Amino acid sequence: RDRYQRRVRETNEDRNKYMDTFDWSTTKGQRIFCTHIPFGGLPLVFREDAKYVVSARNPFDICVSLHLFLLKHNDEFMNLWGTSEMKKLPFEVMVQFVIEDKLPLFRLIEEVWKYRHHKNVFVIHFTDMKKDLRGHLEKLGSFLGITQDAETFERVLERCSFDWMRENFDFNEGLGYLKPDGTLVPALIGQDSILRKGAVNEEFELLTPELRNKLDEALRKRWDPEMYRWMLEGGALP
Repeated sequence: RDRYQRRVRETNEDRNKYMDTFDWSTTKGQRIFCTHIPFGGLPLVFREDAKYVVSARNPFDICVSLHLFLLKHNDEFMNLWGTSEMKKLPFEVMVQFVIEDKLPLFRLIEEVWKYRHHKNVFVIHFTDMKKDLRGHLEKLGSFLGITQDAETFERVLERCSFDWMRENFDFNEGLGYLKPDGTLVPALIGQDSILRKGAVNEEFELLTPELRNKLDEALRKRWDPEMYRWMLEGGALP
């Protein structure tokens, strides 16, 4: 546990050093950043001239999904980053890390929460996307100021579906570490490493009632009742 926590701290320090020294003023035009880093971890902080799209998911499902995702990582790739201990963590230990905030899974959504009604922020829940992908893609397009003809939108809708992505994307291609000799060490093993089920209520696969109760108690203390309910169920933002 100590070795894992030390590696996380070192990785965060390296990341922040890079983010702090990068000259963002040299970039031109629109830029798209995909990150798990909270606002406070970016030199951008919160900008009025940027738009933020943030997705959330049931916290119990997240814990199960993350654990199974880590098990799909290639040992050689994990060793290159010094994070092989992370893959070996027993599920109950990983959940305890989440409870103690040593594995900060929810910091991003917690920081976004206070901005959730800001005109430049679009917060969406995984459960709602599963229920109505079409409707939420329309809302997202409107938020981003993107207009599409009917044919293009139907193609986007199809390619955002779980079945299409699983059938057509190879997430292992180009995702990994490129050695000096040009060979690629893949980060993940198997097509189901990222696209596993795409389902809700995955918590019941691994969470025992006792473990779920411990995590539930911690989240109720951490979040106000409105945020707690929304994180579990989705729906209209309170």
